[in-house]
Amino acid sequence: MDLHSIDESPMSKRGLHLDLELPVQILFSAKEDPDKSFSVAGHVFEALCDFTGEEEGDLSFKSGDLLTVLSVRDDGWWEAENSEGCKGLIPSTYMKMCNQNTEPNTSDSNMPQKRSVQLWHGIQKALKEPSASDVISALGALPSGFRTSYFSKLLEENDNYSTSSYLVPKLSNSGLSFHDTFWDPIKETVKPHHVKIERLITIVACRKIPLPGLGTEVLSQHVYMCLHDGVNILSNIHTVRTKLDPKNPEQWSFSSKLSQGASGEEESQCFIRTSNTSPTVGIIFQPCLKYKRVSTGEEEEVSCGWVFVHLLDDSGRPVANVTKVLHIHGGNPFEKDVSVNPSHQKNLGSSLKALILKTQEPRLVIRLSEPRGELSEQLSFLPDTLIGPKGDISLLTIYRHCLAETITETRLGANCADFLHSPLLSTFPQLLKHRNIFDLFKNKWIDVLKNQKRNIRKDMKKQSVLFTNVFLETAYIILHCDSMMSDSKSSTSQVEEVNWKNMNQLDLLYQERGPLGIALSSCVDHSPFEIDELTLDIVRKDCFPCEECK
Repeated sequence: MDLHSIDESPMSKRGLHLDLELPVQILFSAKEDPDKSFSVAGHVFEALCDFTGEEEGDLSFKSGDLLTVLSVRDDGWWEAENSEGCKGLIPSTYMKMCNQNTEPNTSDSNMPQKRSVQLWHGIQKALKEPSASDVISALGALPSGFRTSYFSKLLEENDNYSTSSYLVPKLSNSGLSFHDTFWDPIKETVKPHHVKIERLITIVACRKIPLPGLGTEVLSQHVYMCLHDGVNILSNIHTVRTKLDPKNPEQWSFSSKLSQGASGEEESQCFIRTSNTSPTVGIIFQPCLKYKRVSTGEEEEVSCGWVFVHLLDDSGRPVANVTKVLHIHGGNPFEKDVSVNPSHQKNLGSSLKALILKTQEPRLVIRLSEPRGELSEQLSFLPDTLIGPKGDISLLTIYRHCLAETITETRLGANCADFLHSPLLSTFPQLLKHRNIFDLFKNKWIDVLKNQKRNIRKDMKKQSVLFTNVFLETAYIILHCDSMMSDSKSSTSQVEEVNWKNMNQLDLLYQERGPLGIALSSCVDHSPFEIDELTLDIVRKDCFPCEECK
């Protein structure tokens, strides 16, 4: 039987789509031999594969079902009855006779063994059968649920979604005061301000993430996350990176505790703050990976899907401590009903097979918890809306103290809009754009603070003076090294490798010669200082609230 005979058959005209890979076995055809109708009727047949009725009067069945033929027709369709007494038309090409002389033994003693064999064969088929993503991967193409990263594009095109933008002091809607930065003259510190939602979120794992395909090399894996209300992005877009496991690249594991020298972006435990009271407020997670085509060396970043998590329950209260295992949707957040693995969308026929394949779907595991004690107190000093690593909280708290003291106490008056001389405040937000420099500064600050007396570690005002000195001796000088000023948002893996190499060299130079040695070294090229790197302008454009915040 060739392809042309299949196309011209009556079953094709009825809309039956034959799968040429299925072992279709034509044993009887009333059209070829009308006398066979007498011998076929009344016998029991076994289904070779699944069939779902498409027209009224069709009888659906599963592979292995036993059907009794009642009558045959000239168009290749038979009238049959299943074990439950349901009658309808079935395609003869999907059936084979169990025994032409006697009906098969269907006694209760043999049924458990038959069902166990069918169950085991179903499990083997579900585990061994290649999925659509396996075929696509073998061809070197991306899974259909992958897209160009939506959040990566926003970070490249708009600085408003960076962490540095949310650290800049924002004016109120009237422009006559600051939005969330107030000074307490009695305690001589920034006033704490608790918001409705303060939570710690830990990304535990990403499971069963498909690979780009043959001929590609995965360079990095990371997850973007931000606050969202279903319409607008409400916060900065934060990145959490994972270390690539070559032995199991489909399983992403994260670390909540960092080793010495690790990047802060690898810390999976993050804090979130928001004063938004919308019932739809939540967090969007977008797992992404960066890969390189081996043949051309071209690098690209793609999204592996997205997940949305509500932060408020039905009663309007923040979600309590809980661990969630979430299904990853394909496409970008504005797309619906897109699967990362298209084979999981199809009717798989067997409910057991569908259940097994469901465990192979991409999943994101997260844990939400409530900050307590000193950590909760430190979070109250941060901006009303912010997402970041838990390890950055202490540094951001000291920065906010320096900021509040300068813009409220140092100014000549409440109506004064003159430039404020503060290299720390003018450049610290930009430090978050260069994570490797920020991590170097954080490690230096931790080392310096360990060697201080207890009274200094408890005195925020003395800490601020020490914090400023460490910043000027490390991060401020390195920020003006031309070799370290490549934009990390759009850099390639080669540029990132060069940056880390240069950073290690500067760290060694700092240890040998100190900050003055870096500033005077002939091995380092420095960009000239500009006025906006020495002074803080409190009425510049990015100090005014954005349209979404009004």
